[in-house]
Amino acid sequence: MTDPVTPRESDLSPATEAASFPSPSRTRSAGAARWWSAILTPFRWIGVPLRFCMRPFVFRVSEDGNKVTFTSYSSLIYTWILIPAGLVAWLLGAWGWASPVALGWFQMGSIILLLILLGDDMGLWAVVVTAMIAALLGAGAYFAKAEYDVPVLSWVQSKLVAMDIEYSPGLALGLALFATLIIFFYVLPKAWFVGRYEITTREVTHIRRGVATESWRRAGRDVKQRWPDMLESLVGVGAGSVALLDRQQKAVMTVPNVICLWYYRREVERVLEKIATSDFDDEDAIDDMD
Repeated sequence: MTDPVTPRESDLSPATEAASFPSPSRTRSAGAARWWSAILTPFRWIGVPLRFCMRPFVFRVSEDGNKVTFTSYSSLIYTWILIPAGLVAWLLGAWGWASPVALGWFQMGSIILLLILLGDDMGLWAVVVTAMIAALLGAGAYFAKAEYDVPVLSWVQSKLVAMDIEYSPGLALGLALFATLIIFFYVLPKAWFVGRYEITTREVTHIRRGVATESWRRAGRDVKQRWPDMLESLVGVGAGSVALLDRQQKAVMTVPNVICLWYYRREVERVLEKIATSDFDDEDAIDDMD
């Protein structure tokens, strides 16, 4: 019986050596991942009731798992931000915890954010570039004040204060009520009538009640999840889109404004993978019959 031979460090291949002797950078990366996991754990638990309550409004899977139905909402779904903004401003004003000028700018900021959401799509790079430009302008104004005593920020602040923009409790509550009426009497009914998309092993169908439905044959096309607008993803609690792609990875059909999609991304990915696998099995069976 021979004794086991322990390989020397010089006899190890690069792959074996990397597996046997982890580098310090890899150890630091693993430690950082554990720290981030511990930090984000409370937020995952906060998202548990959200996922449980919102799932029927996002997607549904058939019993056999070969059909998934997504619900697409109108862009006006993002008017919901006026509801908490109006209620928070009303409470802060009633309790005297903020000045009328600050609440006025808070109210105007929520309206400007909503206009940006409804008017344009801001991808990741657009958000990064906008943030960099704002940071450069702020740093330039600070440098001008520190080096040349040019009060750029103070001048801007004085001009904003001179506008005398004040908070109106009636306007805040009116906007919150108006947004609530839009969501419950327009957005949700429209989603139920014309906002459902069914994806099966064979086709993608846009169900429109009272109107002719539309269908697209999958024919081996991929179905992917996307988050094209960062602001919509933030305000829409992870809102994204589901796209049917051709062989050149171009979108043939898109299911827009699927709210909370980010929270279900892994489950949706597993369902879509199962549907794609079933599709290939059906095609193989047809080929065998031929």
